Amino acid sequence: MNAVVIPKHVAVVLKCQKNPLRALEIFNSVKKEHGFSHNLFTYKCIVEKLSYYGEFKAMEGVIEEARKNIDNRLLEGMYITAIRGYVKKGKVQQTVDVFEKMDFFNCESSVHSFHTFMNILVEHGYFKQAHKVYIKILENGISPDVYTFTIRIKSFCRTNRPQVALRLLNNMLDQGCEFNAILVSKQAKSEESKRHKPKLSELKPFESSSDSTASRNCSAIRRLLFFTTNLIISFRAQHTGTN
Repeated sequence: MNAVVIPKHVAVVLKCQKNPLRALEIFNSVKKEHGFSHNLFTYKCIVEKLSYYGEFKAMEGVIEEARKNIDNRLLEGMYITAIRGYVKKGKVQQTVDVFEKMDFFNCESSVHSFHTFMNILVEHGYFKQAHKVYIKILENGISPDVYTFTIRIKSFCRTNRPQVALRLLNNMLDQGCEFNAILVSKQAKSEESKRHKPKLSELKPFESSSDSTASRNCSAIRRLLFFTTNLIISFRAQHTGTN
């Protein structure tokens, strides 16, 4: 009597397979097994494998197949996996295309998708596009949170606008955003983070225009940029196992 093939076992095999095309062969071959059908987990596993190794044509084929077999509203995690794969290879336009297809194929973007996409645009210097994503967040009725603000602060730092970053930081504090608590809870054991964590006392009021104050502000903002980058990394790690 042949053993029954179940998606959980297939996923384990796919994750262990180092050759992405061999993994795809396995993925396709098990579909011939009587009574077997891929689920969201196995689709995400093969998309992750193919995107990691840059096999994007094959990955796109799998995503297209998943759209036909899985409720598109459940595919957000798979799209995010594809987005990260593209951006690691410097394919920013393809990243934009995938994000836009989410809405087209009835997969509503959550705040996690918006944050992932906006941060990718900032990291690659697409600051105007990142701002448009922020506007879309507001248009969708999503309330900006600490991660939204830290990505925007990073964008302002990257575009030489420390005073705007300071203004946003002050607004965060006024609104009770406990961004320090989040970093401490996620990275309390990281001495590097502790050493580079900016002191709010060093962030002079943004109204000041003296050269010395501007210099101090820029120095503090650079450390704030390091701080916010660590916060984004924490955010990614927090969601790795949930999508």
